[in-house]
Amino acid sequence: MSNQGTNALGAANQAWMSAFHNGPYTSIKMIEYITGRFNFTYNNLITRPRDYRTRANLITENGGDAYFRGTWAGNTGRCTSFAAKVVNNLERDYPGVFQFQFHHFGGHRIAYCTRNRIVIDSGSLVGAFQLTPNQWKSINDGTVNWMVEDSGRLSWSRTNRLGQTTTHTSSNPISRDRAMVLCLQEVAERAPCLVFFRSVQQNGVPRFHGMIKWDFRAKRLELTAASETPNHKVLIIWDGTGNAASEDEALRYLSEFLVNYGGPRYWAQWTADGIDEINYRIWVYACNAWGGDPRAEREGNGN
Repeated sequence: MSNQGTNALGAANQAWMSAFHNGPYTSIKMIEYITGRFNFTYNNLITRPRDYRTRANLITENGGDAYFRGTWAGNTGRCTSFAAKVVNNLERDYPGVFQFQFHHFGGHRIAYCTRNRIVIDSGSLVGAFQLTPNQWKSINDGTVNWMVEDSGRLSWSRTNRLGQTTTHTSSNPISRDRAMVLCLQEVAERAPCLVFFRSVQQNGVPRFHGMIKWDFRAKRLELTAASETPNHKVLIIWDGTGNAASEDEALRYLSEFLVNYGGPRYWAQWTADGIDEINYRIWVYACNAWGGDPRAEREGNGN
């Protein structure tokens, strides 16, 4: 591909939008990696998540790309996977145009292009964006702000729904493999197992939809509706009172949730990288570990 006259921000934004649209935010592939790396089964995840926490520090860069490629090269992943795949595609398709670094901000990782000052951040709701030295860049309705200094130091601040603002800085870039290690260690320590659907709307605006999340301590699967109806949640519960009929109903709730709250790409995202099969595998292990068939109940006021 010719690089003459390349619109760097336009190319970066196109790659960002493609990654956002094609797959959900999810930790499932990281869970799969850790499970296989340490010869666990999903029973460990469900009944002994501490097994994952005790292995966190054993995840290192040794092995490099051969170890980690499956956690970022597909269509799914967390913030690190998102940045890694976008960077890989841009540097492959536009050699000499981009030169990215990865930065770690206390639980969040992004990629920053030192040639064009472009940021690849999966949490952005404006796609890829460009920084002006020593000036704050405000995105996401002012709740997220970025700045790069002449020295190359990056600053990132985020304001939560309670109005509390936290600020992180990074002066030392890290490698992609180190970024993936940090991501995998976080997943091992907390064992978050979720799928957050998203898409790019016809007007070009990125949007998040519904979320499916396992709560292993409470022995349930939570189906949380899109952000405009945050009080609507379906709980699929394993408490020993379910039967075959209630499990069928729970599976129906899950299917309806995907259609109603998974966004326009729900099926492509649910089946991306085989994460649907992994979720159903966890479901089977849950039935064996938690006393039989589940039942579903609604929480909040939704349909």
